Amino acid sequence: MSVERPQIPNKTFQPDESLRRREANKFAILYILTSGHVPSKNKLDLLSAFTDLTLYQYAGEPDNLADLVSKKIEPSQGDIIKTYWQGETREKLKDIYKKVDDVYPRDKVPDKNSKVRTSLAEWYFTQNYWEAKVRGVATRRDLRHKFFPSSNNPVVAYRESTNLAYVNAMASILDPDMVVNDEEVVKQVFLPILMVYQTVTDFAQSGLPEQGPKWTMDKSNGTDYASLNTLDRISRLVQDCSEYTKPYFDQLKFPQNISRMELRKKIVYCANLLVLAKELYEYQLLRKTSGRYCGTS
Repeated sequence: MSVERPQIPNKTFQPDESLRRREANKFAILYILTSGHVPSKNKLDLLSAFTDLTLYQYAGEPDNLADLVSKKIEPSQGDIIKTYWQGETREKLKDIYKKVDDVYPRDKVPDKNSKVRTSLAEWYFTQNYWEAKVRGVATRRDLRHKFFPSSNNPVVAYRESTNLAYVNAMASILDPDMVVNDEEVVKQVFLPILMVYQTVTDFAQSGLPEQGPKWTMDKSNGTDYASLNTLDRISRLVQDCSEYTKPYFDQLKFPQNISRMELRKKIVYCANLLVLAKELYEYQLLRKTSGRYCGTS
């Protein structure tokens, strides 16, 4: 039976310029800390367009529609994919590929152009695979071995695999050769740092209604944090968050090219402690009711 797919309303979440730039700049700073190279403005613009697309998908209507479609009778992976890639999301992706051709012209640097396009395609297929799988919908093809997660925990596996494809695409945008020649940098620097940040924010924002249906890291151990009083809940969230971030901190290995590795690891560690403290205060003490998944209509 075919699924009647709801259409995206005219008013959907639109990441503002400052949010798009902030997300792109975070990765650009990490890239600079890792490589010692400052990316050009046109590469940063391309990166910003990519983060704009991902923010629009996961904080806006496409993600919510995918939840609705998955509850229909006999949904297919194609039905899930269509909710993410219709209308504005499709146009945003087309615009990204046009920018790729501007930054890395096919007639001048065909190899670099191909590497970026390949990384974007890998991100596209990895996302489509997991967004169907987490909703219990059968997938049409297997996950590429390159993006196999290290964990058997389904929640951790989802976060890790999609984040790996995400940082791989962002790295290729700034440096196409890196994802081929320095693949370990992607897996030993970019992925661990994003996983630490993802884990910190997932645990700190535990209990938000908007996180309810999503596979966030605070659901990885089955603990009912909502049943605990405030102090016990915060204590347990910090304890469990530390348990899940430790393997990624241990995995983090900056190349020894611009400064001592341990110094940069300490910077990352302190930055995430500040994020954890800030967000625990906002979401667990003040009980702020909207987080990164809430957009404005």
